[in-house]
Amino acid sequence: MHPVLERHGWRYVNCNVWNRGVGHIAGNVNTQRIRRFPVVTEVCVQYVFEARIRGVPLKQWLLSEWRRSGLPLRQANEACGVRDAAVRKYSDQTHLWYFPPAEAMDRLVRYANQHGDPRGRPYFSLDERHPITGAGWRRMRSKFNCPHGVTNVWERSAVRGEERIKLEGGRAVHLNQKPLDLMERIIAASSEIDDVVWEPFGGLFSASLAAQRRGRRACAAEIDPTYFQFGVRRFEREDQQLRLLASN
Repeated sequence: MHPVLERHGWRYVNCNVWNRGVGHIAGNVNTQRIRRFPVVTEVCVQYVFEARIRGVPLKQWLLSEWRRSGLPLRQANEACGVRDAAVRKYSDQTHLWYFPPAEAMDRLVRYANQHGDPRGRPYFSLDERHPITGAGWRRMRSKFNCPHGVTNVWERSAVRGEERIKLEGGRAVHLNQKPLDLMERIIAASSEIDDVVWEPFGGLFSASLAAQRRGRRACAAEIDPTYFQFGVRRFEREDQQLRLLASN
């Protein structure tokens, strides 16, 4: 799927590993039969959708607008009050490109419109009438907020106990039920309150339930009727518990 995602504007960022630990197999795997090391991990791959301006990626638009102003590239450093970071980071067209902070973008925009060729003004404009502001530029960036100390390796056992959704006979409804706390971590890191979280392959709707708990608006789909019904029941139980807490 990687080339398809890239073709449609998504950029690969990171691969996160969920390590369920040796307790996940608990001696139930015959390594001589499977002929490989037992797998106790899953991956969660992070992509972000790259904003574009008139169909042009941000890093290309940034460089083209500066060049359009007629100013030498080195003067971007002067505009930002740095030695070489503006040219080295903000003008780079490789994977090393760095998204300029709002303050730096404000300085670049102000400098270009003050010192650039008057015939081409405004520079760095989304509507061709007003230059973009630092706050407007900040909103162009994909959302991400990772708590200090959290890495891309998530040490967490498989879902057990009350969180595990089971049939009457005790057998798990879904063999690969995702932990709510990990779903909440992903959602909290990459979205904000009232954002929409879309879960196209819902299973038991763990991501949707985690999204609701985090104040997001959840939308989901699931083709398997058994998973769907059990997933809906999770939301019903959640609503009952919330009403009970509110009444107390």
